[in-house]
Parts: sequence; structure tokens; C-alpha cells
Amino acid sequence: MAGFAKKDVDITANKDILKIEASKGEKKKTFSISLNDLVSPEDITSKMSNGLLTVTMPKKQIKESFAIKIQ
Repeated sequence: MAGFAKKDVDITANKDILKIEASKGEKKKTFSISLNDLVSPEDITSKMSNGLLTVTMPKKQIKESFAIKIQ
């Protein structure tokens, strides 16, 4: 995100889409990324250093198999 400060960038996510919006005066950029079922939106993190935005999207922790209690 060269040319933008941390305060100029907004990141939002829901279960389907990660959206990055940056604006500074007349300059605007928008990026959208589709998320699949393997990404845990609640656990997405980001950091910005020297104009480089890094977004980390961890996979959901899914056990291969698990027992289901019969009621």
C-alpha cells in the first residue's frame, strides 16, 4: 500500500469476502478477495510496515474426525 499510511487503510471481512480500502485525498484503491470455507475470518490479522501491508489468513482448525455423542 505504498503511498498510504496505516490510518488511510480499512480492512473488513465477512465469511465470504476480505475487502481492503485505502484513500488519501484524491487517491483511492480497493481490493476484494474471496474467502473459502477453509479461512477463519475472525482470526485474520494484518500489519503495515514501510508501506507494505501484510494480511494473514489462518486456516480453520478442523479435526479429521471426531466422535458425536448420541443423546
